[in-house]
Amino acid sequence: MKRVLVRSVFDAFEYVMQHFYPNGQQKMAERTDSYAVISIQDTHTHGCGIG
Repeated sequence: MKRVLVRSVFDAFEYVMQHFYPNGQQKMAERTDSYAVISIQDTHTHGCGIG
């Protein structure tokens, strides 16, 4: 089942980092499920995402 998670910028970063692993070390990743990130930003932050 596919789902959409809505997260703060900090929680989204933490989620992505759970999937991180050094090149060739995939077994070191905390999570191995597939994901996609959609970033919606306001122009008042000049594209920074953290304002």
